[in-house]
Amino acid sequence: MTRRDFVKPAFSLRKKRSVKTHALSLLGTTRLLSRSVSANESIIAYTRDLSDSGLFVIGSFRIAPSVGDVMEVVVLEIDNALPKPVVVKRVEPEAGIAVEFI
Repeated sequence: MTRRDFVKPAFSLRKKRSVKTHALSLLGTTRLLSRSVSANESIIAYTRDLSDSGLFVIGSFRIAPSVGDVMEVVVLEIDNALPKPVVVKRVEPEAGIAVEFI
C-alpha cells in the first residue's frame, strides 16, 4: 500500500478549539492576590501566554496554590487597574500557574 491508497476523512474526530492570543514583546508585571483566608499572600509575578480566557503566571509562591483556588490578578503597568478574579487551572512546580479569568 502506498500513501495514495489511504483516503483522508471528510471530517476530523478531534475537536479543534481556537483561542485568540495576544503577542507580547515583553513580560508584563502582575500582582497576584490569594483570596484564601489561610494563605493571604500578595506576590509580584510575570505574565506569559496571555489569551482571552486566561494567562500563565511565573513567580515563586511561599505557599503553592492548588487547582481550583480563586485569586485576583492586577496588571501593574496599567494605571488604576482593577483586580480581575481568576481560578487556578494548572500548577507547574518550579514554573508557575495557569489561571482562567472568571
